[in-house]
Amino acid sequence: MKIGKIRALCKAAGEVVVLETGTRRQWIGTQEAVYPIDGMTITKENIGQLLDMPDIMQDLKVRFERIGDITLTDAGVGPGWATMEMGMPFRFAKKMLVPIMDGEEICFVREEFIRAAEQTVGYQIFHKAENAIGQRLIVIDDRMYETGIVSPVPEDTAEMLLEYMRGLTAKRAIGSMREEEDKEPQIDGQIGMDEMIGEEE
Repeated sequence: MKIGKIRALCKAAGEVVVLETGTRRQWIGTQEAVYPIDGMTITKENIGQLLDMPDIMQDLKVRFERIGDITLTDAGVGPGWATMEMGMPFRFAKKMLVPIMDGEEICFVREEFIRAAEQTVGYQIFHKAENAIGQRLIVIDDRMYETGIVSPVPEDTAEMLLEYMRGLTAKRAIGSMREEEDKEPQIDGQIGMDEMIGEEE
């Protein structure tokens, strides 16, 4: 759990949500992204210490919710969940967005949501999931445990982004001069293959 990044998300959202799952594992974050807490129990008394915000109860809206009361879920990664791939991040409306896609669908997730999840380079896997009311979610895991559950941008925003990208792909790319293809170096006085072929002819 990357406390500094989670704290930044909570401050930007003006809230902290702690999810109680009915087991010993809790999740912390916002209504759009939550991350697991392991090895400790979060209470109203110690949450300020965890996030290094002594006045958190006054500065932010702090909510302790049951997992079923909001739109996120901590359902385990199941065998039927499609694995998705991460595309190249890009900036839109002052936010960095990351395309997450499979062979049929694409969604866009705020890069800061992904960065807040624990990760080992090369071991961050994305799964397409949904909650009980059918809202699409992206579950992030490290091949062993879930490390984050995040909401993609709304569907109408995603459709607008795709339409914008289609417009870009219809244009012709221009740029600086192309680098010349690497040529086989020749030693002074050495006859090139094309010259040898010419002599044989």
